[in-house]
Amino acid sequence: MELTPIIKAQIDEVLKWVVAHPIKCGLRTTSSIIAAGERRSTSKGPDGFSIAETKDYDPTEDEVRDIDWVASAKEDGARTLLVTHYEEPRDIKCFVVIDASVTMDFGTQRTLKRLLAAELAGSVVLSASKTVDRVGTIVFSEKELHFFQRPRGAKSMLYPTIVSAIKSNSMESRLNPKPATTKRPGFSENLTGFQMAMNALKAYSPSPVFIISDFSKMSDGDKAALKKMGSYHQISCLFVQDKRERELPEPTGFLWGLFGWGGFYHLFDMRTGDKKSIWLSKKNRHAYAADFETHRQATLKTFRSAQCAFEEFSTEEGLAAHPKLIKLLSNNRR
Repeated sequence: MELTPIIKAQIDEVLKWVVAHPIKCGLRTTSSIIAAGERRSTSKGPDGFSIAETKDYDPTEDEVRDIDWVASAKEDGARTLLVTHYEEPRDIKCFVVIDASVTMDFGTQRTLKRLLAAELAGSVVLSASKTVDRVGTIVFSEKELHFFQRPRGAKSMLYPTIVSAIKSNSMESRLNPKPATTKRPGFSENLTGFQMAMNALKAYSPSPVFIISDFSKMSDGDKAALKKMGSYHQISCLFVQDKRERELPEPTGFLWGLFGWGGFYHLFDMRTGDKKSIWLSKKNRHAYAADFETHRQATLKTFRSAQCAFEEFSTEEGLAAHPKLIKLLSNNRR
């Protein structure tokens, strides 16, 4: 699909915003990187990618959870506990997985959830470019994998990542559909788009993975796929929301202040196209907020069960979201 003037304008706006507001933190470090490639000497510890050494367990230096039970069992019954230390390579690969479902076209504050996802994805890629790392991008919707790019230099991935996040399954593309000519990695008619995205990660060694989505209506299969990949990759979930999903507007006026009567409010289901009108009473506003909180708590429980780091981002935040993004980039686990 060719880029329409609307999509071009959105891409330019997001790209300018990301470049003008860079994250002051390189990927997987809490310190600023002075120049490209100036990563500190490789760190050793229980977390990492390549084995650096295997040594005897020392209770004064090592934690019990760091014991390598498989290596210890191979010591021919010597009853020696071993700890395996790993090292991080100088350049790493990471993945940005972006939700392009129809619900991502919603937004009532500063921007749409789709554009917020593009901003967050661009910030991750720009951060990875500081340490000369590689980035792969995956974009999915409810039933399809729209874009898959294997990891390559982060600098070359900034523009393609933002473009794919904005144009994939956008409103314009849904109005002018173009049939897919190739099947992408993980494709299956029996899988959801999210499951296809998780399947596309199977072929890669443990990597930082940033999933940007509103996580709306996750199926049991989606949750199982996230949990499986969470036990292998270092996954961070960026839970995007809009204020109007969390609460209905509070009416003003004499009748609202006196009786709690606020008139009708119209709701629209972006998946089915169904419309519904509700009375803006205090009771209905409370019930609406309670429904979202139930969804929110269930989603956070899913993240914890899958051993994923996570943060919540809202469309009105702008720069206020940077501290949370820095926390995820620094790989701080909950």
